[in-house]
Amino acid sequence: MDERIAKIYYTAAEARAVLGLSKDSFNYWVKTGKIQKRTLFGGKHGVYPKKEIDLLAARIEAMMLADSPEPLTFRRATIDDLEAETHLAYLIFGQRALDADMKAARRAYLERCPESDWHLYDNERLAAYVNIVSVSDQAIALFKTGRHHAWSFAEELRPYTPGRKHQCIIADFVTIPSAPPAQRSTYAQRVLFELGHVLKDFGARGIEITSLYAASSTASGIRILKHAGFVPLTTDVKDRLIYALDLTSDTHIKILQEYREALSEWQSQQK
Repeated sequence: MDERIAKIYYTAAEARAVLGLSKDSFNYWVKTGKIQKRTLFGGKHGVYPKKEIDLLAARIEAMMLADSPEPLTFRRATIDDLEAETHLAYLIFGQRALDADMKAARRAYLERCPESDWHLYDNERLAAYVNIVSVSDQAIALFKTGRHHAWSFAEELRPYTPGRKHQCIIADFVTIPSAPPAQRSTYAQRVLFELGHVLKDFGARGIEITSLYAASSTASGIRILKHAGFVPLTTDVKDRLIYALDLTSDTHIKILQEYREALSEWQSQQK
């Protein structure tokens, strides 16, 4: 019977090897349903149908072969980049992005919190950007009510400082609307991937982020937040939900795990 099972199923270790996944990534794919786990005869250990694993491996290989390197560049924004950011914000949010007070807020945020603004360029065109700002406890309390926009806290900004705990708001996370949906998804994925490196660097420098907050009214934005572990907060603001993520608790998101490990290493060195 064991030989018959071995012809049909992989063990977890065998499936990981076929797919080329780490143990953590494999377990996450199982948890999220991308890989189907079977348990036979009441056993404790799962097995994985070879046909399904081999098909998934073939798809991954095909994607890698077809995916030519993208001329994408991710970097911290500068004052000179704000014009391009404002234009992209206008394409998404409309006329209010061009208002003088909104332009002034973007400049003030970047000047007071230089590591808050990150851009992704496709060749020389701004394809996506994200703003993650550290603010005071008072600003967080106001933002959580759902009645205050993330760009209204210029006087409450806190520069990222080693050894200090930070509460942060994702003010914007934008991809260029003129790109096809699949390409916009690629841009968003790349920004999230690169943010993992940013957070890991923050952790290695002793910059402790205890919580992240964000607001969203779109299906795609809400989906990304939920998959990242954000939970909705109570709000009576119509069509605009406030979400929160506790970075001090355990998480299955790999980029956050790497950040916490880097921060823990820094804290150990200080002791």
